[in-house]
Amino acid sequence: TTSPTTSPTTSPTTSPTTSPTTSPTVSPTTSPTKSPTTSPTKSPSVSPTKSPTTSPTNRPISSSMWVLGLDGQNCNTVCGGASCDLVQQNMVTTSNIEGIFTKYIGSPTCTGVTSRFGGVGPPFILSNGFCGVNLSGGASCSDPIFSTDQALCCCGSGVGDCPLL
Repeated sequence: TTSPTTSPTTSPTTSPTTSPTTSPTVSPTTSPTKSPTTSPTKSPSVSPTKSPTTSPTNRPISSSMWVLGLDGQNCNTVCGGASCDLVQQNMVTTSNIEGIFTKYIGSPTCTGVTSRFGGVGPPFILSNGFCGVNLSGGASCSDPIFSTDQALCCCGSGVGDCPLL
């Protein structure tokens, strides 16, 4: 066959073209790439992720664990579909919060401890590094926190499963 041909090649061909075509392939192509690809994604998704995402993806929760949220996120958002254990969160006190951060979160570490009387919500860390608790109780996992605070949330599968110390 001479290159280029005068008429389109019947699809699909059984072997690659031996010489370059005169024009590039139209992008995007009219049909999807056949699966599997040579480097598949590690975790298939139902639909493609829009790029760029507007916020980081929550890490998967495989068992109950302490998770530190982003600035201003409540625990329902932080837990991302796993249950939020309010009972365990209310057991965090000014006496054990530094140890919980050190042992289960690692970084950031608490530069001091504070408490809010009359506040509601989960344990938290402030932008200045102070770790704190709300003393009034009656909080829920959907309570908003201050936009510069990061919530410390017990996320997982059961009540009382996040270790204290």
